[in-house]
Amino acid sequence: MLDKKSYVDFIKRIQGLEDVETGLEKEFGKLMFDVPNICLDECKQLAFDILESAMGDLDRDTTEFIYETNYGKNIEEWRLRECGLYDIKSFEELYDLITFKRNSRKIFVIADTHFNHKNIIKYCNRPYNSVEEMNKDIIRKWNSVVRPNDIVFHLGDFGFGTQMELGSIFKQLNGRKYLIMGNHDYKAGKKYYEEIGFDRVYKEYTLGNMVLSHYPKEITEGQINIYGHIHDAEPKDWYDDDFHVCVSVEKINYIPKKLNDLLKEVIYE
Repeated sequence: MLDKKSYVDFIKRIQGLEDVETGLEKEFGKLMFDVPNICLDECKQLAFDILESAMGDLDRDTTEFIYETNYGKNIEEWRLRECGLYDIKSFEELYDLITFKRNSRKIFVIADTHFNHKNIIKYCNRPYNSVEEMNKDIIRKWNSVVRPNDIVFHLGDFGFGTQMELGSIFKQLNGRKYLIMGNHDYKAGKKYYEEIGFDRVYKEYTLGNMVLSHYPKEITEGQINIYGHIHDAEPKDWYDDDFHVCVSVEKINYIPKKLNDLLKEVIYE
């Protein structure tokens, strides 16, 4: 079985690499194929250590905060599933995955883009003269921070128009996109947005101590609610606190907010 010295030596080599992108492939391959009796499950755990966390680039303190509750015995399975390791069946597949990802994935949140909704410009005093200008600018800002391998949780009210029109906008947006359905999205239904291309569609989503929802909602001690819906309005008293965070586009300058940065603001400020 994989001994501690082999693992420590491997980590030291990774940390000392000047060119991580090319060196990681070499070192991980060496470990898998040169260490006697190493098993696939051990390699998966090592791959997870290299990827640092299923959440992408979250630092150690933030990662521990997220994983603090809710997972119990299923935490390792959940981590492996989220970073694509759980269903790996061979060393070759694992090798391909680790050399492709290289710890590059980030997670973003955003809400209430309202693509193609002309009246939202007036309702929420958005800084655009037309819906075409609005769509183009939000797409540009989205792609300025989100890369193709990143994940974006959209917290509802994606846009208006036909499935073809929304699909055209969707294809221009970088990242793997998950939708938390908003009040306007419910009119079309879950299947409608899956057909547009969303990887997954939820009513709400709990991620460790974080509750991702469209509407602000009551939470228990230790949780954080990330929500949309209110646009440029001020939060009401019952959710006007440090543990309710609105990511409607009007609140975040129309740019997806990196989850790591958002949580640091909540935890450390």
